[in-house]
Amino acid sequence: MEMTFCRHCGIKLGVQQNEFNICFSCKKILDDRRDLETEALLAEAARCVDNNLANAYTLLTCIIDYVPTDYRVYDLLSKCFRDGIGVEKDYEKSEYYYSKAAQYGDDDYEVEYVRYLVVSGRRESLDWIKKACEDGKHAAITTVARAYAENKILEEVRDSYRAIIEEEISKGNGYAMAIRALDLMNNYDESQQTRVHDLLKEGALLGNVEACNLYAGLVYEVACDVNVPAADRNIALENAITWAKAAAVRGNLATLRRIADDIMVGTDAVEQNTEIAIELLVFAKDFGDTTVENDLAKLYADTATDDETKRKAFNTCMKNLRSGIYIPWMYTYAKDYMLSDPTDGSSKASYVHLLTDLSGTIDHASVDLYRIYAGRSSKVTAMKDIGMAMKYLNAANDNGFDLAKYYMADVYRNGNSLVMKDPKKAFKLYSELGPEHSKTVAYELASMMASGEGTDRNIPKAKEILQKILDDEEGREEHSKEYVSAEIKMKQLKNIRV
Repeated sequence: MEMTFCRHCGIKLGVQQNEFNICFSCKKILDDRRDLETEALLAEAARCVDNNLANAYTLLTCIIDYVPTDYRVYDLLSKCFRDGIGVEKDYEKSEYYYSKAAQYGDDDYEVEYVRYLVVSGRRESLDWIKKACEDGKHAAITTVARAYAENKILEEVRDSYRAIIEEEISKGNGYAMAIRALDLMNNYDESQQTRVHDLLKEGALLGNVEACNLYAGLVYEVACDVNVPAADRNIALENAITWAKAAAVRGNLATLRRIADDIMVGTDAVEQNTEIAIELLVFAKDFGDTTVENDLAKLYADTATDDETKRKAFNTCMKNLRSGIYIPWMYTYAKDYMLSDPTDGSSKASYVHLLTDLSGTIDHASVDLYRIYAGRSSKVTAMKDIGMAMKYLNAANDNGFDLAKYYMADVYRNGNSLVMKDPKKAFKLYSELGPEHSKTVAYELASMMASGEGTDRNIPKAKEILQKILDDEEGREEHSKEYVSAEIKMKQLKNIRV
């Protein structure tokens, strides 16, 4: 038997390895290299298309044989023929390549292509509708359903479309049931109300996600009808929650969130019930809803009468804060929890540890740490360390945080063991914030202008800023210190002539 060797590395090949005269190791290396080269070429082709460069088409013809099922190639080719990039404009070819992108691409491509076919009145849309029904591609069917409901489909196509949907319904297709019901709901006809109900109930019983969601919404409407007896509304609410959960388990959380939001605050027909609201939000969270954390934190905090609930509220707040989302009440709750909970860190060290944990994402935490280490905090004392203070203040100031800029201005105005006094820098920082930032900043600016500290003396401008503070009655009680200071400063400047 004639021996065969790998044409790349020269290793002797076995019987199972000599079809292409290449060993498995070399084949993997070459395949990986080809994948990398193809990705690089695709990126370059996309750049050329974006910049209307003629060599885009040439690059794509080099790639297509290597990746005949990559939707990105067809999408770029479609753009080339649509815009005449490296080729003559040809809308038929552009459409052909876009259909290929839809064939191999994700649902977004299919939806866009089906929308184009439907709105253009193209009969090819019927093939895509039928395919979407068979494959359970709800996004594409919904696109057609909405166009149908908005009378964007030509009459002859509308009739054929309806026939396809009805045929699929007869086969027990839950998607088709949901879509037909959606059409009937959009083109509301009271005589079809019973059929809408029956279609959605049957589709829901078949386990179709959209039918479950729509049916839950339909039942929930009864729960929201103040003209329905309370006992019947409660039964309808229980049923709506059951089907909304069934939809959520299958990936559609829309109606579940709607019910949870209503129960959380209460409506004319639906009573507020924090316990049920929390249960529904936790359920939604368990099945992929990433938007419930804020509401859950608020519900936990509002009902926190025991240690476990307080801990849940704290953990939920911290999860949001660690992600970089600054919500004032959450930040305050987390800080107060650390100072008040005897089992989880009422000590000053634990409080500082909390702020340190958040300082990477929340600039307020960095400023609070500055205040602690600068000896300016009423919550934590005896931890003065100017080096640490400036570390955190500089970090927040580098992020452009206004409150850090205010404290940095104060540092330059008064100096400390690490920073020399520099009134000009202080005035510059206050000016960047501007008198409209806060009454405190406005007063500091006026004070420096009045004395010529860090800037040219400007009594008229100082008086103007002080007068605006005094004329603004809103928040006078909350900002009484600033009002009193402004009144005193204005009296001092009253008889000074420029």
